[in-house]
Amino acid sequence: MHRIVAEFGHLVGIVLREGKMLKKGTDRVPPECPRIEVDQDIAGPQETLTEEQQDLARELIRRAAFIEMEPGRSRHKFLPTLRWQLRRVYLPHFGAALTKNDAVKWIPSDFKFFLTNPKEACDREWERRQKETDDTQTRLPYGQDEHQ
Repeated sequence: MHRIVAEFGHLVGIVLREGKMLKKGTDRVPPECPRIEVDQDIAGPQETLTEEQQDLARELIRRAAFIEMEPGRSRHKFLPTLRWQLRRVYLPHFGAALTKNDAVKWIPSDFKFFLTNPKEACDREWERRQKETDDTQTRLPYGQDEHQ
């Protein structure tokens, strides 16, 4: 359990500090993503957790490492969505924001992989969220570099 919280917390912190900026209107803002969202595709084959994964998930919620939120609805497909929020008390330790403007969106197989291989799952997510190397990603969010 510790490894899961540590890896996800590290991911949330590094995405905030070094990840791709998000568009918000005409501005760019740093991503704040302390939530996991998993769309449950009812029409497709059902991904079920193994007994070990179910026990682990249950303990992560029971011990309040993550807070299980009310099931939501997917924005685009109207599917039920599992939503887990990393407990706010842990976020400062990882240098992460207390607010949310984005979420780590996984399919059920990605979530299962996260429960069994949290480091690899978070490394894959980080690869997807890394900054581009162009100038638009390295500028300060307010549009002014310090050296101009």
